[in-house]
Amino acid sequence: MIGGDLTLVWVQRSIATDMGATMVKLNGPRHWCLDGLGAKVAVVDPVFRDFNGLTMRRLATLELGADFAAGAYVRRFVNRGAGFFFDAGQPVYELVDPDGAAYVMQAYRRRRPHPDRGRPARIG
Repeated sequence: MIGGDLTLVWVQRSIATDMGATMVKLNGPRHWCLDGLGAKVAVVDPVFRDFNGLTMRRLATLELGADFAAGAYVRRFVNRGAGFFFDAGQPVYELVDPDGAAYVMQAYRRRRPHPDRGRPARIG
């Protein structure tokens, strides 16, 4: 983290103001659970921005809508336009909601080190 939680909040607010966004959530790094990415099927304009010396490229968009409600496991559509591939015989992890709808896990992130890092089947 850059300089603790207070600095992180300031950076997020600064980026949101600069981008004209309702909010910004810095959410990396990711640990991928998939085996490959395919060609884009719905292109997102490749906007490049510099954030404190780090050049980033927009690869996806997320529409939150006027009735945005933050929280864990809220159904959202990410316009990323890429195909994901999983190798035959390799584990595929699913997140299942209370209604029984299954979502294939593409990646996960932990804010703090976890003893099961690298073993998604054991992360709760």
